Parts: sequence; structure tokens; C-alpha cells
Amino acid sequence: MKRLIMISKMKFFTTYGVVGLLMLTLASCNKDFAFRLNLDEKPDDGKVRPTEYKVAYIIVEGGVGTIVGQQARDIGAMPTLGQLATHAMVSWNGVSAENKQSLTSYADLLTGVEYDKHHVAGDGSGNNLADYPTLFTHIADNTDMRMAFISANAALGAVVQSNEVDTYAIEGSDADVVTKAVEELEREDAGLVVATFKEVDATGQASGYDSEDYIEALGNFDQQLKSITDAIYSRKNYPNERWLIIVTSTKGGQYTLPSGQDDGSVFSDTERNNFIVVNNSQFAFKLYERMETVDPAWISSAVKYTSNVGRAVINAENAAIYNIEKNKEYTIQMRIKVHSYGTYTQTVFSKHPDTGGGSPGWAFMIGREGASGKDWSSGSFRFKVGGTEIYATADIAKEVWYSVIARVWMDGATQKVTVFRDGVEYNTGDISGSSANGVSNEPLQLGYAKGYATDFTTQSHTIADVRIYDVAKSVADIQSSYCTTMSTPSTDSYHNNLIGYWPGYDGGAELKDRSGNNRHFDLTGTYSWTNFADRSATLCPTLPDNLERYVIRSVDAPRLIFSWLNFMNIDEFDLDSQIWNPTFTNP
Repeated sequence: MKRLIMISKMKFFTTYGVVGLLMLTLASCNKDFAFRLNLDEKPDDGKVRPTEYKVAYIIVEGGVGTIVGQQARDIGAMPTLGQLATHAMVSWNGVSAENKQSLTSYADLLTGVEYDKHHVAGDGSGNNLADYPTLFTHIADNTDMRMAFISANAALGAVVQSNEVDTYAIEGSDADVVTKAVEELEREDAGLVVATFKEVDATGQASGYDSEDYIEALGNFDQQLKSITDAIYSRKNYPNERWLIIVTSTKGGQYTLPSGQDDGSVFSDTERNNFIVVNNSQFAFKLYERMETVDPAWISSAVKYTSNVGRAVINAENAAIYNIEKNKEYTIQMRIKVHSYGTYTQTVFSKHPDTGGGSPGWAFMIGREGASGKDWSSGSFRFKVGGTEIYATADIAKEVWYSVIARVWMDGATQKVTVFRDGVEYNTGDISGSSANGVSNEPLQLGYAKGYATDFTTQSHTIADVRIYDVAKSVADIQSSYCTTMSTPSTDSYHNNLIGYWPGYDGGAELKDRSGNNRHFDLTGTYSWTNFADRSATLCPTLPDNLERYVIRSVDAPRLIFSWLNFMNIDEFDLDSQIWNPTFTNP
């Protein structure tokens, strides 16, 4: 049997801490998308009435995500899926159930929870679907929508019962599934149609998931998908309906990756590699792909602060925990890129009323450009506590990321600060005296703050990965970890000591605190969000824990459906799903 030659190596780029260059957000935002049902009319029984919002949920068994992605994009054997993907949220590098069992994968797709909750495995006996039911049960409890489940896999009777839906059909072949699905879609009152297909996986098992026969089977499925989408588009009332079309696979299939594509991560497990395409005609294309794990760039977004008005602020009350109190230890750090300087020393991160004097508080500052001497050195970072300044005397290049860290530590009874730049230890200063008072009733600010001068209209810099710890990290740890770009429990020995952590990739008008203290920065004045993909010798981009959570997963699909139907009680379902928001071309 001939083997398919993989003609293009997939490129894997995504954000660290955010997905798709701007999700920078886990992949996801903190609210379900808002383009949903109109709930102005509240029926007496509390149910959402059937409306023009409808769902087609198409599941193919054994669709290997990266191969399907190639066929839908590069090669063209799946033009129907490729066309759907142009108006969709898409992930070709999804990760399915850890045990790699078909019934478990189906349960993930139909319940929105994982095995630890639904307990579906093997033949499905001994499951916990009574506590974590399928999406059909939740939809029936909250709407009067007509629902259909159509499959050629009789084993799914262990997951979906005939009394959960209006139409329940176990057909003899995928062709019969198409016929029945089209018949259902021709009904004026069609609401949710779930159709599953088995022959792609059967071909993969018989001939290999990298075989020409398998590609041909994917092409056949694409034609069947076209029959279903044509039935949707030809509906009499289609122009007035809002269809969410989800096409996904249960799992992937076992085959040997081409040389250079196996990085040892969860994404290289071809049996778990599924895909998902979440389509609506008004969605813009939005790709959520796997992270690079070999020589990754730092791909993220951050705020660029400009002039003397751009800043991020936490009010004084919430910022009180970030005072530098006597006889206590802290580590304060940020990553900064200077684009242009002001006319004099500028303040870039502070809890200080005026760095031009010796008032209580603390701040990171940058010297002016082109100056010479010990204290300036064409820029030069410094850390100020009250009226005491500690310098990292070294030139600062523009358009380069720097890690700047202030280590506040106790040397016996003496409180000191040591300033580090890119892991290099510079000066240490004594801040135990009364002139070095780090306690102020001031807000915490990123970007411009009052200092030696106020006319800083030319200054511009980008700040990201801001952290404050309630402990003095060891010098050895700072020297080895300064280049990291994210704090995670598995990569940061001091993660549990974070009292403030702002990765800074959120988008919008807020920088969220990921430490658990929920002290968020509000953005104000002149600022802009900038995307970047940077590599340098002083960057070692951090891969987050649970890499699979940065792509759309099987368990996320039910929540997308509930959100489309405007359910307000989704959290009551105790789902394992994450929230993913589409971008609309015509909101």
C-alpha cells in the first residue's frame, strides 16, 4: 500500500499565555460571546423558546487534525471544510481524551467534561452521566429546541439515549447518516442536529492514517459534509437563521510523524490529535494553533506606553500590599523594551508620588539618552526607594527586551536592594534608614509617573511580564530564571509567593492580575497594544503547563453551543470547557 507523502511541514505558532496572538488570553476571554439569542421575552416556564439560532454538530471519527488541516488548506482534498474554516475559529492541533478511547472521546464531545467526571470508557458501563449528562439534557432543560442525533456507530447508545432527542437514528453507513441528516435539516423546525461518521477511522485502521486510502476517505467525508451544508444553505428561511456549524473529530490515529515533527510534546501524540472548526458566516477566521516547543519565539502582546499620559494604574487602596515595608523581603521584576527616551529621567514602574524628590515610595526609572557618567550611561536602569537610588549602570539599547529585577533582602538587621539586569548583578544599596521609606499611599503604576520633569512627550516603551513576590528570590534563581517569560507552578520555584503577577497580554483596557489577588491594572491615557514574536539570547520563552489548554479541545465544543444559545446558567453545569470568543466580521 502506498503511503502519503507529507508535502509540507506544519508551522506551529501561538501565544504564550494566550492563543492566536491575542488571546493572549488562554486562549480565551472571561465571558462567553455575546452574539446570541434575544432574551427580551421571558416565558413563564423559564425556557428559551426556539428561535432562528440553530446548530449543526458534525463529528468524524479518527480525523487526524494536522492531516485534515493540510487537506483543508494546502492540498485541497477537503474544499468544503476549507471553505467553512475561512469563517471560523479553527484548531488543527486539538488534543483529545488522554486514554485514547473512542467512547471516552465521544463523551468529552457530548458532555463538555472529561473522564474524571463522566467516567465513560470501554463499553460505557459504570458511567456517571446521571451527574454529568450530555448537551441534549441541558438543552432540553433550558429550551424547546428540536434535537436530532444521527450516527452509524451503535456503541454510542451507551452515551446518548433515544429519549433525550426528538430524532434518534443509528444507521448502517455514513451515507445513510447523510441521508437522515439532510432529511432532518429539511424540517422547518430543525434546531440541533448532531451527526457522526465512522468510515474515516475505519479506513485509517485498515490502511494507515498516513495512507492514500485515508486521504481518499477524508475526501469522501468532505463530500458528505457538503451535502449537509448545502441542506442548511438551501433552507427556505436560511437568510433569517443563525447557524453555528461545528465540525470536529473524536481523536486522531496512530502513525509515524515525518522526521523533525516529533518534539516529544502532547502535540506529537498522533492518536490524540483531533481538530475543530467552529463556523458561522459572520465569524472572521481565527486560528488557534499549538505552541512551538523547539527554539520557540516569545510570541505575545503587550501595552506600549507613549508620552506623559499613558499609564496603567491600580488604586492606592488595592496597591497597599505592594509597599516595601521595613524588615521584609520582596522581589519586583518586569520586562521592558525602550522605543524612545524622554528629555530627562523617566519613571516607568512606580508606587511613588514624585521620583524627582525623596518622598516615600519606590520606583523603577530610566536615565536620559546620550548622557555619560556613572549614574547615567545612556539610559541606565535604576531602582529608587524613598530618596535612595540604586543603579544598574549599563547602556540601554532601543528595541531590545530587558529583564529588570529589584531584590529586596535582609542582610542581618539591614534591609538592602540589589538591582539585576538580564540576570547580571549590579549595585546594592542600604534602604534600612529613614530616608529610604518604601511605604506610600500612592497607586501602583506602569508607564508614565511624575518625576524629575513632566514634559516626556517623546518617551515610549513596552512593558510585559510584571511580577511582585513577597520573598527575596535567591541570586542563583534570578541568574537562571531571569530570561523566562511566564510564571507557572512547574517552572517558577517561587510561584506561590507571587502577590502580584501581570503577564500583560490581555487586550482591552485592563491588565489582569494572575496571582490570585485580583488586583488588576486599569489602562488610561495614550497607550496601544502591540503584537510581537521575538527571539534573543536573553529570552527563554516559557511554555505553560497543560499545553493542550491553549488550543480548542473536545470538551470545549458543548460550551460553545450553550453560549450560542445564550444560556445564562452554564456555570451550573460544572463543565471542564474553556471559553473561546469569535471575532465577528459583521457584529
